[in-house]
Amino acid sequence: MKKQNFTVSAFWDKKALKEDGTSRILITINLNRQQFRVSVKLYATQEDFKKALQAKGGTDSQRELRREIFRYVDKAETILGKMPNPTKESFLRLFKSESNLPFSDKTPVYPLMEAKRDQMVKDKRFGSAMTIRCSWYSLKDFREKLFFEDLDGQFLNSYKRHMKEKGCSDATIGIYLRELKTIYNQLVRDGVLTSNKNPFAEVKIGGSKKSVNVLYPNQLKALWEFQPEGILQDRAKDFFFFCYLCNGMNFADMASLKFRNISGDILSFIRRKTRNTRRDTKVIKVFLLPEAKAIIEKCANAGDIDHLTPVEVDHLWPE
Repeated sequence: MKKQNFTVSAFWDKKALKEDGTSRILITINLNRQQFRVSVKLYATQEDFKKALQAKGGTDSQRELRREIFRYVDKAETILGKMPNPTKESFLRLFKSESNLPFSDKTPVYPLMEAKRDQMVKDKRFGSAMTIRCSWYSLKDFREKLFFEDLDGQFLNSYKRHMKEKGCSDATIGIYLRELKTIYNQLVRDGVLTSNKNPFAEVKIGGSKKSVNVLYPNQLKALWEFQPEGILQDRAKDFFFFCYLCNGMNFADMASLKFRNISGDILSFIRRKTRNTRRDTKVIKVFLLPEAKAIIEKCANAGDIDHLTPVEVDHLWPE
């Protein structure tokens, strides 16, 4: 039998007292000699909180508060009890999701995808958040209820056929399944799922190779000599050639550039796509040609002392 190395309890935070006498309720976790607290969006007066912790009795609102507190405590204990080597990070990933673990032996897919999407938005990784959301919609359209324990090669291949029939490309299918695979692998590392049978080992995930569209010298020359009509075309041309002159820089990377990225004739940056990955982040250095410097001088955002261009990638996320 697994030795319990944690305790869970409710805590009334007197430091967050409101004018009406209520304060937030937190769940206190003591895990491996480390203590931390998690907000659960419950508020009550100190008297109601104490009454709620009693075994029985109290007003209707106090009994409802008791049920909510015990529900969160049960969820925390269930998560910690299921994980062989729980950590604060792995616990929070599951606890902050809407997974109803206390009442199920299986781990639901969609709440964990939503939790990851919300974290991506909080981290301002909006492109990743959008991809997870699209993957969520696609999988939910195929299977209304889905658990990680039910994933197998048959399900994944059926999903691929379903997407093919809807006209989706191999690349799109691969992107959606990789999001599912990432969460699955994290649950295996956290000990929530066993690694005895990896369903993704049975299925090929990836897109078909396509020829890369290129612009030939005569086409680039025509674009360079093109006379834009209006500010939008003018900026589009400048942004395109700036990325081209900076070794094919990604547009999102260009939109994130700040003046501090420039040192003399060298522009240094870390790709947005890889800055949050576990592998070593590579600093890319680009020599600024005179034409690139001219574009910077022309497009420099006069109203923003930080950003190099009048486009800031965080503003590209739709409401």
